[in-house]
Amino acid sequence: MLNLEPSLTVELGSHFGVSFFAMSQAMKDHALSGRLVAIDTWEGDEHAGFYGNDVLLSFEDLRSSLFGNINSEIMRMRFDEAVESFEDGSVDVLHIDGLHTYEATKEDHETWQSKLKENGVILFHDVAEATGYGTSSYWNEIREAVPSFSFPHSFGLGVLFPKGVSPKCADLVDGSSLLREWYELRSRLDLAELQVVDEAAMIDDRDAAIRSMTAMIDDRDAAIRSMTAMIDDRDAAIRSMKAMIDDRDSRDGRIEALVNRDS
Repeated sequence: MLNLEPSLTVELGSHFGVSFFAMSQAMKDHALSGRLVAIDTWEGDEHAGFYGNDVLLSFEDLRSSLFGNINSEIMRMRFDEAVESFEDGSVDVLHIDGLHTYEATKEDHETWQSKLKENGVILFHDVAEATGYGTSSYWNEIREAVPSFSFPHSFGLGVLFPKGVSPKCADLVDGSSLLREWYELRSRLDLAELQVVDEAAMIDDRDAAIRSMTAMIDDRDAAIRSMTAMIDDRDAAIRSMKAMIDDRDSRDGRIEALVNRDS
């Protein structure tokens, strides 16, 4: 976003807003004045799953509370309905991230391509073959026809320049820039850091569970000691009572012997 400084960015498919809020953060951090539009039905599809209105409410809460100072908006409608709201040649960056079938991706691309500016950029999400999505097949079909490159790590991001390449992006297309490699290494580093945090949290949870179990064992042992002490007290009381009975029986025996002797 900082490199291109787009005046209009349109995202087709936002769902929870991961990509949308990443772009919003870039605009916020660098005080970019462009317009950012999210288009989605916020109902879901066969790949994202179907969901209720809570996803949109959460999206809007984040947009207003964290990014209220940037020029962003949402359009809750189908992509083919929203396209008529944009003039031809008006979009700097188009992010296609809707239904990931071959047919849907092709339709989104062909429907919206006329809205792209000269030297504009189309981003195709989830183009890595490992995803198994039709977006990968469609990307492989079109990427050789016009200038393009891709970020292959994670789920993959295809970057297409169907109307020419600006000087700012030329080194990315011809491969002379190390930016793609930097992003891949940074992505791996961020993932490794998240894994370390997750593993540390798991260790903390395990240690907490061990402490809880140890406390339970200590409580059980204390209860056993208390019950043992009660049993010992009972046994001592029984022995004392038995001694008293033995003393009584002995005394009674002596009295009976004396009575029998005098009689």
